[in-house]
This record gives sequence, C-alpha cells and structure tokens, in this order.
Amino acid sequence: MLNIELQDFCSTDDCRESIMTPFVRDGWKYATDGRIMVRIKTDEPDDSGQPHKRPNAAKLFEGFDVSKLEAFNLPELKGVENQTCRYCSGNGVQTCSLGHDHDCDECDTTGLTEKWPEQDIGKARFSERFLVKIKNLPGLRFYPTTAETPALFTFDNGEGILLACVRKECR
Repeated sequence: MLNIELQDFCSTDDCRESIMTPFVRDGWKYATDGRIMVRIKTDEPDDSGQPHKRPNAAKLFEGFDVSKLEAFNLPELKGVENQTCRYCSGNGVQTCSLGHDHDCDECDTTGLTEKWPEQDIGKARFSERFLVKIKNLPGLRFYPTTAETPALFTFDNGEGILLACVRKECR
C-alpha cells in the first residue's frame, strides 16, 4: 500500500475540527483543509462520523473523470516568501480601538507573514501553498480546467481536487 502522509493535507485551523485529521468513508481515506482534498483507496473501516461529523467528501468527487482532460506539468515553484505583517506593520504589536497594545495574532509577534506566489496553469491560477503539497506525489497528473471549477489531479492509488485562486481582474 502506498504511504502518503495525508495529515499534510488536513486543516490546522482549530475552528475546523472535523477536517483536522484524515477520515475513511466507503473504501476511501480522505484529507482536506477546505481548499485541497485528496483521497486514497483503503480497506480501513468507515470512521467518517468519528469523532466529528465529517464532510460528504464523496459528493465532491462525483463525476471525477480526467479521461478527456489535458494534463499539465507543474511549473517550477518559487517558494514561500516572508513579508511585513499588514496588521502590525512589522512591529509585532497591534493597537486596539481602545488604544491598548496587544501581541499581534496574525504574525505571532514576529512582524512577518508568509506570502505564497501564484502560478498560472492552463486557464486557472493556483497558489503555490497547495502546489507544493502535491508536487512530489508519485505519478502526479494535474488537470486544471477553468478558474471557476476545481482542478483535478491523480497520483498513484489516489486522486484529488484543488480550488483555483479567484482572479481579481474584471471580466
């Protein structure tokens, strides 16, 4: 059985407990953070209701068919960059509406936040934050369609869905 660390695809947001760990439903093991979802075949027992109600991930994969889509190679990735935190202007402290100083929660008082570059692939744009997670999946084939529909991808023993970035330009 292929050994892929599905936890890397799970949410780290404490407010999204139901997707902070992989879960099994109907012969598939799923992992998602809400923007990317992967699944691999498994013979593990269904645990999709434990310990939290999980999303109906199978519904998102209904009609998953890449047979008529063009596969694209992922471009060379530039990697994450640090930028000055826009909430505290780089000093690690925010001033509230009452004039009190508080540690900046956005940058954990470092004054820096991550900025992930975006890449155009096919007719859509994707954040490297997610492309870096899939780039080394064995046998990866990436199928972007349009900016309005998620990209599909396949890899050895699994498949996935990735949301494209919303373009800010007028149409």
